Amino acid sequence: MEKICENLAAMKNLFKNFVLHSLNSLAVRRIKSETRIIGITGSVGKTTAKEAVVKILGSKFKIHANKKSFNSEFGIPLTILEEESGFSSATKWIGILTRSFLKSFKKLEIDFLILEMGVDKPGDMQAILQVLRPTIGVMLAVKPVHLAAGQFPDLEAISKEKGLLITNLPSDGVAILNQDDELVSKIPSPARKIFFSVKNPAAITASDIGENLDGICATIHHGENTTATLSSPILGKHNLSSLLAAIAVGLEAGISLEECCKALRDFHLPPGRLNLLEGVNHSKIIDGSYNSNPGSCAAALKTLGQMETTGRKIALLGQMNELGEKSAALHREIGKEAAQVADEVIGVFGDAKYFLEEAEKQNIVGKYFETATAAGNYLRKTLSEKDLLLVKGSQNKVRLEKAVAELLANPEDKKLLCRQETYWQTH
Repeated sequence: MEKICENLAAMKNLFKNFVLHSLNSLAVRRIKSETRIIGITGSVGKTTAKEAVVKILGSKFKIHANKKSFNSEFGIPLTILEEESGFSSATKWIGILTRSFLKSFKKLEIDFLILEMGVDKPGDMQAILQVLRPTIGVMLAVKPVHLAAGQFPDLEAISKEKGLLITNLPSDGVAILNQDDELVSKIPSPARKIFFSVKNPAAITASDIGENLDGICATIHHGENTTATLSSPILGKHNLSSLLAAIAVGLEAGISLEECCKALRDFHLPPGRLNLLEGVNHSKIIDGSYNSNPGSCAAALKTLGQMETTGRKIALLGQMNELGEKSAALHREIGKEAAQVADEVIGVFGDAKYFLEEAEKQNIVGKYFETATAAGNYLRKTLSEKDLLLVKGSQNKVRLEKAVAELLANPEDKKLLCRQETYWQTH
């Protein structure tokens, strides 16, 4: 029996490798030689930056970009081939390969290919770069994520793997780097470097930064003499770094600073990334249920703290996955920060219990639930008028969008939540 299982696993792995190799070959065939490829990586802010680049470049050029979270070694060729994942179905994968073969003979008629590049473990970026080599690389920040067994031992290892995007750029390429992140700013590259910053001198900076429930605003500076006003209906000052990176890409493509800022006036984040929703009993929800890590969770809590409301501020925080041996300590750190800005802290699943240990030390009301649905049922009974609820949690085994679904004032707004596709509704 054990031998049979080993043989099945080997066959499954062979099929996976065959599918991946085929997808990569077909994807490369679809790309025109003159298409400029933009790669975007980092521990946080990748999707925001990618979507902002789409918004800016899409105002002037023909573009194509990842949909949803298709940023992995499988997701990137599927993006280029305009196909969905076959998940674990061999039949679906065969259908995808057949359609992709036919599509590969028709080039993508685009000027720019915009790719978010996700890295979860050593070798991931290297695998992507063996297939595609961007000429413009964007590196946002390095944060403590993907630290579990089989992933990365520390921040330096994360920076090294993600930084391969920058070190492998061609000499006539462009590296767009975050001056505010020491690990990122020091990554070597043969390409021309452009730095952006919200804290330090750089080619592209921001000043007069403001934020409320209507969004963020700032004065954007390009060099010494060019400025423009940015006003965008997204929450979270921390998102400004991603917007500056996108503006840098726009400038490199020949779009003026004023036009870049104009393109972002009606920019909205994808579902589950700090979107403001109407909650039951005239409450408001800041929905960050898509994913969570220490860096993004701390930034979301800072956003909660800066918002004005006459009601309570409540933090509904799910376990942050893939933190390995540092998980308990990192959850406790976030618990301390939550206690500084929230009147009540609610933890969901696993190590979220450490949030509450720290919050309760500071006499903040805390509750723990094993499931998002249970937390949602509790909050549905207790949310009051003018309450402001922040929701932030990881994906696997947490799924806080299930709690948000219980708390919407208008059930039809469920379409605004993450993971509403058929697959996720059945898993």
